[in-house]
Amino acid sequence: MTDIELRGIILQHLYDKRKVQQYTPQGTDFPIPIDQQDLVRICGQLKQHGLVDANIVDMLAGTKFMAACKISARGVDVIETGASPDLRIDLMASQTINISNSNNVVVGNHNHQVIDNSVKELVKLINSSSASPEQKEEAKNLLGQFLKHPLVTSIAGGVVGLLG
Repeated sequence: MTDIELRGIILQHLYDKRKVQQYTPQGTDFPIPIDQQDLVRICGQLKQHGLVDANIVDMLAGTKFMAACKISARGVDVIETGASPDLRIDLMASQTINISNSNNVVVGNHNHQVIDNSVKELVKLINSSSASPEQKEEAKNLLGQFLKHPLVTSIAGGVVGLLG
């Protein structure tokens, strides 16, 4: 997991614990356990940028110990308003999804899923149209060129593989 992802997970966790007076997060407090030294290191990064108030002590052996860590007002603003911090943080939405007795269920990032489904539907409509095979291929090639454009791929992600 990257530091950017860890920053988002840890900052969101500290936001959720913001009403606890004295809190010292442990690596086992997270859905995916985080190594304690990574936790201390990331909290140090967040502290450097004013997003948390952390009491981190350098130990003799070169390791660091965190006595307490609390989200700062600036950190709360980043979570609640989407204010841009001066370092990169990936605030992934944490969701629990329970599915039972279902078939053909797809779970994913909603925006990416909508684009994927739209492109698949468009290709399906092209293939089922009454146009000639050459026109169908030309339409799919033009769609592929559009989806390969750097601006489109940076916004929509890599959905070109859906043109099959």
